Amino acid sequence: FGDGFRLVPDDTIKSILKERIMGWLRFYEQIGYGFMTLSAPVFFNDYQYALIYASESCGFLCGSGAWYVLKREDDQWIIVNRHCYWIS
Repeated sequence: FGDGFRLVPDDTIKSILKERIMGWLRFYEQIGYGFMTLSAPVFFNDYQYALIYASESCGFLCGSGAWYVLKREDDQWIIVNRHCYWIS
């Protein structure tokens, strides 16, 4: 999946983070320094545009989330707009 990245099941993350502060200390030891979640894309305009939600968490009060509008250009998806939803 790339250097420094790996897929971790959602139930594993939830299990480790049951205790908010101590859970993050265990998370750092067992998994790493944060995680990212991505929604399934919503396509529109004949699959030329997509909307996704992405968030990253790196601690008890550390993270952000945003909606992204993507446009398909040739064989790539380009970010055309970002709407910050939250930040901590």
